[in-house]
Amino acid sequence: MAKKSYSAKERKAYHMGRAYAAAKAGKRVTCPDSKSKQSFRNGVNSVRGKATGRKKKSSGKGDMCLVVDGNGVVVGKLKC
Repeated sequence: MAKKSYSAKERKAYHMGRAYAAAKAGKRVTCPDSKSKQSFRNGVNSVRGKATGRKKKSSGKGDMCLVVDGNGVVVGKLKC
């Protein structure tokens, strides 16, 4: 009997299911190389809501620049 070939979406779903089951069981997931390991970490972080190296939006508090004289004394604030 011929071996069935699976689509890319089916393979991805299968491996996602394996990773989910391993995580629920408290086991570690092994990755074959560093690129797939980083890709796995990025996926986990995206699910957890963590930022992955991108700059967070400013809250508005850090939008002010300090004006300092030659002696290092703060003279005032300017909007940046």
